[in-house]
Amino acid sequence: MDQATQATTPTAPTYAGDETFAHAAAVAASVVDPLPSDTRPSSVRVEPILPSGWAVTIIFLSHQAAGLYAVAAHVDAPITRAVHGEEIHLEVYARVLEVDIRAAVLVTPTQLAQLEGEPAPLETQPERATDVSAAPVPLGSSVLAKVPAVTPVEVPGGEQ
Repeated sequence: MDQATQATTPTAPTYAGDETFAHAAAVAASVVDPLPSDTRPSSVRVEPILPSGWAVTIIFLSHQAAGLYAVAAHVDAPITRAVHGEEIHLEVYARVLEVDIRAAVLVTPTQLAQLEGEPAPLETQPERATDVSAAPVPLGSSVLAKVPAVTPVEVPGGEQ
């Protein structure tokens, strides 16, 4: 009887996950490290994406928004914007050395104008005129004159 010369159990395939994570982390560092300290992001996340690959998500706080512009220049990608209520969502998306890079920040219209070197936008509500020459309204014709007076009621033996 001949003996088998091959192993009966197959060998486990090698997993290169650690090397790809290290690569994604190195790409993230290459994008974030050149930023000035006052524009560094508040969060950098490296995570796997399916079916294979890695993604880096970089989140800036509004006072760090200049960092988003630096990232956009570094990866040579456009900044997209979307209005969400009273804030503007700015985002950069790029693929750098086979790693997806996404950077985002929420800013106000005034912050956006400062970032882009434009004059501050006009407020949506007009300023109230403080004209000193306006004549005061006599109390008899004001709205307050029609409000009934409230008189405190005393309860016998009690407090007000």
